[in-house]
Amino acid sequence: MFEVRSRDVTLFRSRHGVASTLPRLGRTRKRKVPELDVRAILSCEKRDIRLPKNPEQFSIRSRRKMSIANQLAKCLPGPLKTGAKKVRDNVRFRNIGLKTSRYDGPLEFLGTAYGGYMLPSREIREGLTCYSFGAGEDISFESELAAAFPVEVHIFDPTPRAITYVSDFIKRTFVVGNDAGQRLHLHPWGVWSSDQQMQFYAPKDPAHVSHSLVNMQHTTDYFIADCRRPKSIMNALGHKSIDLLKLNIEGAEYEVIRALFEDQIRPSIICINFDELHTRIDASARARLRGLVRQFADQGYIAVSAEVCRATFLLR
Repeated sequence: MFEVRSRDVTLFRSRHGVASTLPRLGRTRKRKVPELDVRAILSCEKRDIRLPKNPEQFSIRSRRKMSIANQLAKCLPGPLKTGAKKVRDNVRFRNIGLKTSRYDGPLEFLGTAYGGYMLPSREIREGLTCYSFGAGEDISFESELAAAFPVEVHIFDPTPRAITYVSDFIKRTFVVGNDAGQRLHLHPWGVWSSDQQMQFYAPKDPAHVSHSLVNMQHTTDYFIADCRRPKSIMNALGHKSIDLLKLNIEGAEYEVIRALFEDQIRPSIICINFDELHTRIDASARARLRGLVRQFADQGYIAVSAEVCRATFLLR
């Protein structure tokens, strides 16, 4: 038996800087371990994000940095945890060729941490037409948008649970006399590059609500619903333009963005969820994401915000 005294305890650090305390037995030699340079990691210096000649090498290095950032975020306190997450997001978006541009106006976050987006609020004017594709069971972004600005917000989602949730939400706002409810409009249609009935595949977790036209999670259960091309939706609703567009449509964004630009429809603001940043359909996910980012640049858009898997683009 032995008694461990405070002077017999040595602090060891793992390669990622996570500390652990172990008893010091006999004359164990103390190893000098360099302190974790959190500032260097959080600063994300240019040398850390320089594109190498070999794209595959960048992918491996990116995954390593994101892994380190994720581990840091689990053990660091508040402000440092936020900084570590920013490093992860920075590497993640640069890996697909997306870099945010300087925007001198105010950016305002609307919605919950799960369903919200950053908006350049100076660009929002009275009477704008807003389309939101993909509601699920979180329309915090849409409801706060309708409450904060005098704009009409059209919500599109054919998922049965989403229809029930959004319908009940709008009814409740009418009961309490909230003016925002009068500016929220639900349409049970899906969006695609053509007008047709399509299969919406269920997520693996039955507790989740979001279904996918491209079967992102490779499941077998599905329901069938009407899908329409964005131009067809505009014609049906009598709209000549879309001013603000939100897309959270589980992998269908590639076809929808292509259809929009083919029809010369260029919303002033596009808020988009890059679903393949967290759920890859196959090994070509990175190439598809890079191609999508290039389409935005070719059409004259700049990214004013990018965090987690969401980005906000502004037409310049």
